[in-house]
Amino acid sequence: MSKIFDEEASDRVVCLVEDRISVQECSIVSVCEQMAPKLGVSASALRQWLQKSRWENRDRGDQIDLVAEDVNGSYKNEIIHARWWVDVLGVEIATFEWVSWWNVKRVYRALDYHTPQEVENRYW
Repeated sequence: MSKIFDEEASDRVVCLVEDRISVQECSIVSVCEQMAPKLGVSASALRQWLQKSRWENRDRGDQIDLVAEDVNGSYKNEIIHARWWVDVLGVEIATFEWVSWWNVKRVYRALDYHTPQEVENRYW
């Protein structure tokens, strides 16, 4: 994708996506799914290109913020906005279950597609 856009166009695409993320309060994943067809690329290619572009132009603190932003966007899309909540207790229970899944049961690419629990059990 970096070969498709010149530097000026690349900056505009990054700004457009970041604006859409902040206005819609959604994750980079959902924005890429919306915008990729308009740009003539796949959503995964756009997301990877954007993350690389955003990543390379930020300091370490901003890089951590980007990861947190993506995690929070996933949480909102998968849990908060996907249901109608009757009370706060339901949100708290769903949040606890999602965080538990994210930290323990989710398969990580960096762990060779194993869960943290599997890796920890193998180690100890």
